[in-house]
Amino acid sequence: MSILSSIVNFIKRAPSTSKAIAGFNKAIAELDAVVEHHNVKAELLDAQIAVKVAAQAAAKEAAAEADKIAKRIRKLVA
Repeated sequence: MSILSSIVNFIKRAPSTSKAIAGFNKAIAELDAVVEHHNVKAELLDAQIAVKVAAQAAAKEAAAEADKIAKRIRKLVA
């Protein structure tokens, strides 16, 4: 049952105030858990992006170094 439908059911049944508050607190706790889960996923994605950017920069540096070596070899051969 979704959180929203739980809240609607509480309102329809006209629960006691304490039950309604407990239900809302439970729904809020569940939403907080979902938000925390998505925050962790976002941080993981940020870390993965940072690793890929660093790998790309290292690959560009390696390619530039390979170009320099190739130019030196061409000069020696020519």
